[in-house]
Amino acid sequence: MKRAIVVVALAGLLALAGCAQAQNSASSTAGGSSSSSASSSQAEVGSGSSATGASPAASPAVATSAESEEAVIVITAGDASFEMTPADTDAARDLVGKLQDGPVTVSLHAYGGFEHVGPLPWSLPQNDEQVTTIPGDVMLYQGDRITIFHGSNSWAYTPLGHIEGATADSLLAAFGDGDADVTLSIAGN
Repeated sequence: MKRAIVVVALAGLLALAGCAQAQNSASSTAGGSSSSSASSSQAEVGSGSSATGASPAASPAVATSAESEEAVIVITAGDASFEMTPADTDAARDLVGKLQDGPVTVSLHAYGGFEHVGPLPWSLPQNDEQVTTIPGDVMLYQGDRITIFHGSNSWAYTPLGHIEGATADSLLAAFGDGDADVTLSIAGN
């Protein structure tokens, strides 16, 4: 009788251990890059996450909502201006709403040879998704940083929009390869 109880207990323990391992695997697969993104610094992002061979089709299409379809965000750096179509995300809608109150200047820093990133004066809603960026993509990083891509990178970001017609060359000509101040505003405001 004791032997039967021990065998049943061991079988139950093995079954529970197997379920726990499967759950841990699913959690790390589904949320690993998102939690890594939230706990890492921007410097750690580029230390192995760059995907230079990605095709332009890998970037998510910028879907627009009726509200953000009317709004165009103008990004100005020196004499260069770019028009960004907002993404259909809560973060992009919130950004449009905040810019309705007036323009905001952000100090961007070149990072990793593929992006310029800088702190926003407020946080925006995060809904990170794994994406591979293309030149002209504008993303939210860690809820309070705007990232403008002139190259490709694969990471978990919240889409803010896309700069229409932007190329790596046109963005680098405007931002340079170091720090750059950009002003975000709503077209017509």
